[in-house]
Amino acid sequence: MKATASLFGRLPLPLRCCRGDQELNNWAFQTVPQAGLNGRRGYQPRGKTLGGSNAINAMLYVRGHPSDYDDWANLGCDGWSYNDVLPYFKRSEVLSTPRFSQRSSVEKRMDRLL
Repeated sequence: MKATASLFGRLPLPLRCCRGDQELNNWAFQTVPQAGLNGRRGYQPRGKTLGGSNAINAMLYVRGHPSDYDDWANLGCDGWSYNDVLPYFKRSEVLSTPRFSQRSSVEKRMDRLL
């Protein structure tokens, strides 16, 4: 257990929300046994803080495998090859909200890539 705890301590902050031992800010409820899960119980994270479960959410950007997109394009879905959708992934992965008056250095670098 000690090795697992030290591993989670080294995770980047967004991934730490996924660990199962955060009872400080998570009620960590279990469902009743589920017939569709062969009697297993499901994990139900619920936030113990002001804002409830919103306090334990995380945003992850996940791209599909390039060959999946290329396969779609080869099947006739024009504009869906990986190279076609890559610029949209890059744009969506940059936080850009109007309330911030100055653009971050990451946003400026992304502009150069696109």
